[in-house]
Parts: sequence; C-alpha cells; structure tokens
Amino acid sequence: PSMPHSTATSENDRTVSALRWALRIGVFMCFLGHGSYAILAKPEWLPFFGVVGIPPNIAAHILPLIGLLDVTAAALPLASPPPIVFLWAAFWCLWTATLRPLTGLGPWEFLVRGANYGVPLAFLALHPWPRSLREWFDPVVPGRVTVKHLRLSGLVLRVSIALLLIGHAGLGAFQQKAGLLDLYAKAGVP
Repeated sequence: PSMPHSTATSENDRTVSALRWALRIGVFMCFLGHGSYAILAKPEWLPFFGVVGIPPNIAAHILPLIGLLDVTAAALPLASPPPIVFLWAAFWCLWTATLRPLTGLGPWEFLVRGANYGVPLAFLALHPWPRSLREWFDPVVPGRVTVKHLRLSGLVLRVSIALLLIGHAGLGAFQQKAGLLDLYAKAGVP
C-alpha cells in the first residue's frame, strides 16, 4: 500500500494486527502439523537423520520426541512471543527443508517449503530487528509498523509464495512426484 508517512496510519492498525495474527497462526499451524507427523514417526522422515549420521532405528525413537517439542513450540507464537521464537522457527524450517535435497529428494522439495520458513521470516521482517540479546527474548510489543517493515515483510511473503509455486511446478513437471500427480488427477488434470 502507498502510505505517505513513515508509519502505518491508524486506519491500517487493524490490517497490521490481522497480518501479525495471520503470521503467528501460520507458524502455529506449521509446527502443529509437522509435529503431529513427527510424533507418529512418519517413516519417510527417518532418512533425514542419516544426514547427521543417525541410523533409522535410533531416528525412529528420536522423531516422536522432536514432534513433542514441535507441538509444544507451536503454542509459543500464539502467546506473547519473543523474536527468538520466530528466528528458531525460520531456522528449523530451513534446516528441515534443506534435508530433502541432502537426502536425494531433489531441489524442488526445498523450494516447495518456502512458506514454512518464509512465514516466520515475514513476521521478523515486520518488526524492528532486536538490537541486543535481551530484545531477542523480550516479547514483541505491538506498535506502529513502518512502511519499510511492511514492504520487507510483503517481499518475504511474495518470495515465499513464489518458491512454493515454483517447487510445486518442479515436483509435477520435472520430478513427477506421484502424490502430487494423484492430486492433479483428482482435480481433473490429466
């Protein structure tokens, strides 16, 4: 949006509040969903542990514990979250997305997860960067958002969506991922 001032005007306060909540709920849903799969020890995820030298039989016991941590961490963005929560979420989602190509699943698997790491980065971009270690652990105080922060957050979201769409296209067109092709067929796309 074009705003003549350096901060969002009062009529934009509700929009900014809704954006903050949408990003917080997005991080919550990502961690709740993936944490639930991890609790169930999703077999497809066991090879990811091999990247750091953990064999599948041990990974099968670790994965549910990571799932419990993820489900627990899912609630943090809904509380009065400090920026470190969103930095951790972005890092963890980038790491788990990176594991896909590292285990031979191809680069499209990394790209398709753009929203997983993009949403917490967009939340961070919406606020001033913490200037001290303490500010990383202090709750984010809602206040006026500068146009610069809105634009940066919007850019992060646009890039995230672009990566997600490019990843899906690559999985369908180049990798011909069976699960994705099944979804296309159910939607009537041959």
